[in-house]
Amino acid sequence: MRRARWMVAAVLAMAATGCGVGAQQRAVVIPSGDVPTVLTAPVSSASAPPSSTEPAPSSPSSLGPSSIGATTPATTSSPVASAVYLVDDKTNRLVAVHRSRAQTATLRTLVETLLTGPTEAESAAGLTTAINTSPTLNKITIQGSLAIIDLSSSFGDIRGAAEVLASAQVVLTAVSYPGTESVLFTLDGTPTAVPLVSGVLSSSPLTFGDYASLLATAPSTP
Repeated sequence: MRRARWMVAAVLAMAATGCGVGAQQRAVVIPSGDVPTVLTAPVSSASAPPSSTEPAPSSPSSLGPSSIGATTPATTSSPVASAVYLVDDKTNRLVAVHRSRAQTATLRTLVETLLTGPTEAESAAGLTTAINTSPTLNKITIQGSLAIIDLSSSFGDIRGAAEVLASAQVVLTAVSYPGTESVLFTLDGTPTAVPLVSGVLSSSPLTFGDYASLLATAPSTP
């Protein structure tokens, strides 16, 4: 009977231990080997989500000032600030006219645009051209900053004051193209002399300064 009571008491004690930790009057030191590993691991590692190899998306507040609303500039070549020179029919002075990028992208297209003459709008505004014999551009040869412009022989049929203006139109238009500083004329492959403002013929390389006095913005000669 006593043995049975002892066994019942032991079972009740084991049940009480399995259900929880009862109140204790003093601290009890637990050997480190008996502490569950889940209690010794850092709290952050136990609660942190699995790591990811993908970078977290940037929020607007994490972008620098230059990143917000910034656009990537298109890869294009440097803009060509060239112009064709036409004649003001009231003053016989030369006027620079800017055309589309497609018409000024190369020196050849720039000179060809000049040879086509003024547009309807430009004509209505009083602009004309002294290049009145419909010459064609055969080719342009570049030697450093010198452009040798070969035109058809009809360019040589221009006479009088118009010949000076026509020569000036070609030279000023060509040297407005970046990298071109002087011009020589050939007609159907043959070198030719053209008149300066004074009327003197010149077969030397011609520059902006040779015809600058014909510009509409140039001071009038007394």
